[in-house]
Amino acid sequence: IVNEVEAIVRRKKWKLEKKFNKNYMGFKIGFPNVFGIQWLGTRSFGFFFKVRKSQFNNVKKLSQYEMEYDERWKQATLKYDESINVKKLEPIFERTYNLFMEK
Repeated sequence: IVNEVEAIVRRKKWKLEKKFNKNYMGFKIGFPNVFGIQWLGTRSFGFFFKVRKSQFNNVKKLSQYEMEYDERWKQATLKYDESINVKKLEPIFERTYNLFMEK
């Protein structure tokens, strides 16, 4: 899964750095994460997208999968399961990246 996300980042030529942490793997510009993959429990993981709550509904519309907003971490989340096609998440990665670059 990480390799699939990394392939999107390379193909789009986004200047994001991949960083591994104990609980997540993030793609960053400098210090802040833009998006990544996080552990949700001992056997589950999902994607996170750093967007404001006010931006969440617009990002959620790009997904055919169920997404939630995590108030604690101020991010959109999507739990991974085998039905998820990472390539279909590309519009969400792109919107998140573009929103981050607009800051």
